[in-house]
Amino acid sequence: MSQKEIDIQLKSARDSIDRLEKIVNSTIDQINSQNNLTPIQPIKPLYLNSCRVRDCKNNSWYGSHYIRFDVPRDCIKILNKKFSNIRGDETWEYYQFSYNNEKSKENFITILNAIVELDSITDQENIKSSQANTNTRDVVMKMLYDIGVPTKKYKYKTSRARNKECVNCAWTYEIQSAFSMYSSNVISTKNKLIETFDKLYKTDQDKRKEEQNKKQQEVERKENERLLAFMLSKYELDITCDWDDLQRAIINKNKYLYLAHYMMMNRGDWNDGYSYAETGLSGFKIETEQDKEIYDCINNIITTYEDTDGRYFRDCLWNYDVLYGIVKEQNPALYEDYQKVREHIEDY
Repeated sequence: MSQKEIDIQLKSARDSIDRLEKIVNSTIDQINSQNNLTPIQPIKPLYLNSCRVRDCKNNSWYGSHYIRFDVPRDCIKILNKKFSNIRGDETWEYYQFSYNNEKSKENFITILNAIVELDSITDQENIKSSQANTNTRDVVMKMLYDIGVPTKKYKYKTSRARNKECVNCAWTYEIQSAFSMYSSNVISTKNKLIETFDKLYKTDQDKRKEEQNKKQQEVERKENERLLAFMLSKYELDITCDWDDLQRAIINKNKYLYLAHYMMMNRGDWNDGYSYAETGLSGFKIETEQDKEIYDCINNIITTYEDTDGRYFRDCLWNYDVLYGIVKEQNPALYEDYQKVREHIEDY
């Protein structure tokens, strides 16, 4: 026998010994695992999983409205000893947080964090229990498999089926379901409770703002109606007239105001050229040398400037701000009334 043949046989023998060693070690490990099996460990409930945030409106005669935080009684008893300033109702198992109160969110987070702290211990215990249950389940399943208990079988899936199919035996599901498993959800549950609280609080705040805005709008509407009625009487206009009618009456009281008003309109809208400024000039009567300068300045823009641009009336020598200044000096009361009316006319 050659040396090469001897080496081949020795290698084959060593490989066989290695395989046998692995089988023996695996068998020993399996036996040790079976001898060290721990009973199924219980998974303890978390306080957080029983907590709930909801809107609550008391139907009693005083009709209080608040955010209700439902918490298990045993948990509230523990927290009431810790927080004397934030007390929960042990009888009805809830905390009450007022809407429109800056401290409500802070107090809610304080209680929620305290519950998370209590649950963190249970959470870690459940993780360890779940790991132990997983190990025991795997050992039991392997032991049954090793002794030859079939995990699959051929059967008709329904009474009408013509062919048998390979399906898992029911015992595999039953044994696996007998071992309680746990997946930590403390953080996600906490965040969902905070999200619900924020949503309820924001909805309430938005509703309060909307109601306040409606009240304010109603107050302003009534004030505007009283002001309009007073102004219409002051300028001897019919009670059925509106703000536009009142504005026309006011600008017709002063030629400088009339011209400035239409120049400003042209500054905001020059789609029709200088039609607004032309309207303003049509009512401007030249009575002084200054009037002639004003007229010539505006008329020159209208008649000689090739490009149409309402900003000319803002930047020219006798611009509308200058003319408003003349009105304010000549007749302060008229100018003040004009400003009040402008505030009440839309799209000016």
